[in-house]
Amino acid sequence: MSAPALVRLEHQGELAVVTLDNPPLNLFNAALFRALTETVAQLEADAPRGVLFRAEGRVVSGGVDVHEFAALEGDTGRAAALWTELLDIVHRVEELPCPTVCAAHGLCLTAAFELSLACDLLLAARSARFGLVEIVVGLTGPRRRGLRRRRPRAGRSPGRRSHARPRSHQADRRRRRDRRTAGR
Repeated sequence: MSAPALVRLEHQGELAVVTLDNPPLNLFNAALFRALTETVAQLEADAPRGVLFRAEGRVVSGGVDVHEFAALEGDTGRAAALWTELLDIVHRVEELPCPTVCAAHGLCLTAAFELSLACDLLLAARSARFGLVEIVVGLTGPRRRGLRRRRPRAGRSPGRRSHARPRSHQADRRRRRDRRTAGR
C-alpha cells in the first residue's frame, strides 16, 4: 500500500485543483515541501486555464512543523535552504501563466499564508485567520515578500502593524472594514 499523497493535483476540465492533505493540521514539513514543489513543476509544464489551491480538514495549515526547526538547530545552511525552498515555491506560483485562487478556511499560517498571498485571488471563509508566525521567531528578512504582499491584501493599517507586533487577522474583520470605507 502506498503512502497517501500530501498534495493532490486533480483536473476538473481545464481547472487544476491542488489540495493540501497532511492531517490533522496540514503542517508544512520536508515531505510536503517536496510534494508541493513537484506539483508546481507539473503545473508549469502543462499549464491549466486556472488553479485552485485548497486544503482538506479544519484548517488550511497550522504553519511549518516545529520538528523541522528542531532538525535545523545549529545548521544555518539547512535552515537557509528550507526558507529558500519555500520562497521558490511561492515565486513559482506567482509566475504561473494562469489565474490562481486560494480558498482559505480556519488557520492559514506561515507557509500557507505565503502561498495564499502568491495567488491572484484569495477567497476567505468567515472562519479564516491569517498570520506570519515567523515574526515571532525572528525568521523574517528582506528576501521574504509575505509582509510586503500582505499590506495591499490586508489593508494599510494591518499591513503596517504586522511589522511591529505579530497577530493574526480574521477574514470577517477585513470584510467589515471594507464596508465602512466603501465609497470614500
